[in-house]
Amino acid sequence: NLTRRLVKASLFICCMDRGLLVVLGALLGAAILPSLLHTPPPEHPALSSGSALPRRTLSSQSTRTTFARSTRATPRLNATAVAKGNQRGCVPKKELAYDRCFCTFPADEPHKRRSIRGWEQFHQKLCRDARKAAGVEVVWYGDSITEAWRGTSVGMISERAEGVPRVWNTLFEDKKNNTKTSYLALGISGDQTQHLLGRLESCELLHASNLQPKIVILAIGTNNLGAGCTAYETNLGVRKVVHTVKRLRPKAKILLLGLLPRALRTTAGRLEPANNIFTRRIQEVNQGMEKLAGEDPDKISYLDAWDIFNGSNSSNQVSDTIPKYLMPDFLHPSAEGHMRWGQRVKQAVEKMLSSTVTIQG
Repeated sequence: NLTRRLVKASLFICCMDRGLLVVLGALLGAAILPSLLHTPPPEHPALSSGSALPRRTLSSQSTRTTFARSTRATPRLNATAVAKGNQRGCVPKKELAYDRCFCTFPADEPHKRRSIRGWEQFHQKLCRDARKAAGVEVVWYGDSITEAWRGTSVGMISERAEGVPRVWNTLFEDKKNNTKTSYLALGISGDQTQHLLGRLESCELLHASNLQPKIVILAIGTNNLGAGCTAYETNLGVRKVVHTVKRLRPKAKILLLGLLPRALRTTAGRLEPANNIFTRRIQEVNQGMEKLAGEDPDKISYLDAWDIFNGSNSSNQVSDTIPKYLMPDFLHPSAEGHMRWGQRVKQAVEKMLSSTVTIQG
């Protein structure tokens, strides 16, 4: 406004007093030149070798994404895809599923997705379920694949989860099917490790004193990879989730579920690394989970279900394609996929309840 007024005044008196015009011109230059010459400082490079960056604030436009929407928290990981090897932050640009990286929040620090529509309300719904879960023996935490057991996505009815609740009832609630153990599914679509940490550290576990499960199932991490995070970053988050559960429920055993295969639709579900940006990172994360389970085999079991969705014997055999009838979008299992996966999980739970042997696939 000041600049506009000075310009108008200059034009008005230009023919009246040349001396005054010179003075006004000098004032105008003093007001405009500093802003024209100012150059903002460069951004910090992506996190490397586990070192933390100074906190910085991204514009609301840059954080308005599916993976990292927040106007209340300050991201600490730069969204520049330059990380290599065992480093934090983003994978190289050629390995991104989108045109940019959304791995902007540390995977091992609690963070709630309150700005996502419906997330907070559904989180509170899960908190109420957790508080009322006295006597529940197995609680299953995760993301959309876990929430599908409820037939919803962030609390809303989901078409892709059609038929999955019936599978849950058959496997985990049908007394005629020799179901003796009580289960509870607590998953929220889109959640990454840091979001599950935020949930655990609040009313879904920390403040849910009635919830004292014998076994805690964890199925988390695929959305970190989808956001562009390195396997190293994702493994840090998984490790922190496991340690948080051990701290909050020291008597419970943990069943750590390996990440399921996933693929882009543009590659028709192919899994070989040359045609799949996720395969190598999923393998690295699953290897990290298996190693973590080996550090405390009496408390933690690892279950690899990769072979269910590609017909191989292990996650090292990746030459096949994900069958669409088991995983129509190459990410979320169908009702049939959930049936096969759920049967494997149920078998593992039963073994854990009767022994401390680590389950390997």
